[in-house]
Amino acid sequence: MAQEVYSGEYAKFFAIDSQGIDFMGADNLVGDRYSIDIRDEEGAYKAYLVNRFGKDIGYLENRMVRPIQLAQAKGWETHAYLSFVAFTEGKDKENPSYYWGQMAVLVYDPRISSAMASFEEELSKRMADGGRPQVDLGMQSVDKLVNGNTSWFPTDKAAMPKMGKGSSVVKDHRTPNERLIEQSRKGNIGCYILSWAFIIAIIALVVFILHSCGLF
Repeated sequence: MAQEVYSGEYAKFFAIDSQGIDFMGADNLVGDRYSIDIRDEEGAYKAYLVNRFGKDIGYLENRMVRPIQLAQAKGWETHAYLSFVAFTEGKDKENPSYYWGQMAVLVYDPRISSAMASFEEELSKRMADGGRPQVDLGMQSVDKLVNGNTSWFPTDKAAMPKMGKGSSVVKDHRTPNERLIEQSRKGNIGCYILSWAFIIAIIALVVFILHSCGLF
C-alpha cells in the first residue's frame, strides 16, 4: 500500500538551449524544483520542464511521459529537481553538440504532501551541495514518509551515469556566488551586495591579469 502513494527516480533530460545559456546564470540552480508540463506536439507528447520563473528549459526522456501522464491524471503531485547538467560534443552537423542532464523526478499522492515537504526540502539542500540522494525508495522507506517521520532521510546514494566519449559534467552543485544570489532573492540585502562585490572582484582580477600581460 505504501509504495502506491509514491514513486521516484533519476531521469535524463535534454536542454532546449543548444548553447547552454540557460544554465550559465543563477536562474537554474542545482537542487531547484521544476514543474512538469505534458504537451502534445504533432501527435508526439513531451514532458517539458518549467523553472520557477516560468521558462521552459528542457524536456524529459520519452520513457517518462507515460508514467507522468498517468500520475497527473490521478491528481498526483509531479516534481523534478535538477541534479546536474552535462555537455556532449557533437561529431558533425547531423550529430550536433547538446546539453543534457538528470532530474530527480518525484510523483506522489497529495495525501502525503505534508510529509513530502520536509523530504523535498532536504533533497534540494543535499543536491545543492553536490549530493545525489537515492529517491527510488523501498517499501519500508516509503512507509516512513507516509507515517510522517519528518526527520528521516535516505542515506543511500544514487550512482552517476557513465559519461560517454566527448561528454562531461558542467554543473553539479551550487557555487558560492549562486548561493549568495539565491539568498538575496529571499530578501537578504547583505548577500545581494556580496554577490555583486564578488562579480566585480572577478572582473577586476581578469583586468589586472590582462594588464600584467601587457595586453593594454
